[in-house]
Amino acid sequence: KLMVLDCTWALLGSANFDQRSLHRNFELNLVLQGGPVGERFEALVEGEVAASRSVRPEEHHRRGLLVRILEKMLSPLAWFL
Repeated sequence: KLMVLDCTWALLGSANFDQRSLHRNFELNLVLQGGPVGERFEALVEGEVAASRSVRPEEHHRRGLLVRILEKMLSPLAWFL
């Protein structure tokens, strides 16, 4: 996960801000401050946003039955990724 604030601060890591991530799973984040790193991360985020597209709720609900079944069946595997 990556969060950039004003090209100055960058937060990079795997932790969510909840008890499980921070205390039980011992996940960490790295906080970076300073010019070039923040600017490069900002450009990375802007590139990802530019390459993305919006998905409207109606479009999400129109997914096929097979896709919805596979999502439900495979979602427990996300715990291992």
